[in-house]
Amino acid sequence: SGTIPTSWMTLPNLTDFNLAGNNFIGTIPSEIVNLSNLTVLILVSVSLFGPSDAIIEMTARQISLHLAPFTN
Repeated sequence: SGTIPTSWMTLPNLTDFNLAGNNFIGTIPSEIVNLSNLTVLILVSVSLFGPSDAIIEMTARQISLHLAPFTN
């Protein structure tokens, strides 16, 4: 439970980020766009929201996003 640690946003070799079913709450850290090698982001069944700008940028980078249910 709790929020996603921003320290995780500095893992340069992270390619798949699966948070499905975890008890994280709050916002998705905007620093998530710094994960330059990320190819898959799974946020299914979590209580997270925004930032929309980060999600839009990740979509532009053709990252496979799994977001349902998702609050913007």
